Amino acid sequence: MYKFLLSVVAVISAAPVFAEPIDKPLEFSFRGGVSASGSDYPYALASTGFVSVGSILTSDFGYGGFAAVALTHDSLFGQFGGEIGLSYLQVEGDEAYSIDSGLGDCNLGSPGVFDVITLSHRECMDGADTDSKTTLTQMRAVLTHAYADSSLQVLAGLGYFDFSSNSTGQMYYPGETSSQQRNASFEGMGVVIGARKELDQPFGSYRLKLEGLAGAYWGDRDLRIVDEYVGINGFLDSSRGGTAYTIEVTASFLKDTAWPGPESQFEWGATYVHAFDVMDTANRNAVVIDRFGAPAQSGSTKDDFGALSLFAGLKVRF
Repeated sequence: MYKFLLSVVAVISAAPVFAEPIDKPLEFSFRGGVSASGSDYPYALASTGFVSVGSILTSDFGYGGFAAVALTHDSLFGQFGGEIGLSYLQVEGDEAYSIDSGLGDCNLGSPGVFDVITLSHRECMDGADTDSKTTLTQMRAVLTHAYADSSLQVLAGLGYFDFSSNSTGQMYYPGETSSQQRNASFEGMGVVIGARKELDQPFGSYRLKLEGLAGAYWGDRDLRIVDEYVGINGFLDSSRGGTAYTIEVTASFLKDTAWPGPESQFEWGATYVHAFDVMDTANRNAVVIDRFGAPAQSGSTKDDFGALSLFAGLKVRF
């Protein structure tokens, strides 16, 4: 992240002085709201027990919150403006599954649950539960250019992206418990491009604002797995370079207001962000894969994450 901040400082320091002073050229905007993720991850495999046939159990990433701030200058130099923005999203989820058989021995024909989060836990258990916490942070420092005759604005510049998803789980059988933890993350810097457009009609005193952003980031995709079962521990730490991509689309309504000052606006809308190739959710439990074959080969080494947020916001010019 510090590399991104240094890049921003360098860009701003190199920019010429304002070419044409404009009344109230600065705009500060804030958005805050609630978020929900439609993505999911595998946390266990449920077996019938009679034969080596199973189906993957998944949990979504849950619900949470979203916040974003931006500072924009209409005329940084020449016909170009500038913008610095930061957004943060956090969601948390949980899921549970139980067969309530009281037997827990799949070899004797009872149903059971197997682990797909960790490395080698082979025992058949009576149930499993999981919870997760996922965060997504984006920063951007971009130049903007507005086309006055079409209310279209385009932007391009530098971006910083940080993603982290920590999922934990427990599998249980009378007198025995195993715990699992998987942390998948991606951090990188890259480029951001996008466009915005406002539509005045046919919404009366409201204006419809449409916005789309896309980013490509180069960085490190990290994975850490911790497995604990009756005194037997398993660990995996891996880090490899890679590329992640994001798209973000927003639709909102703007309404002029005299509070907290002239030329201020209230905003209501929805934004959807999708991050591609940001985390590793692949099953590395070789024992379970060997027993169940293809049905146990769950997840992906380059999995995606998506979330929808509903927000309210305020824009202030000064």
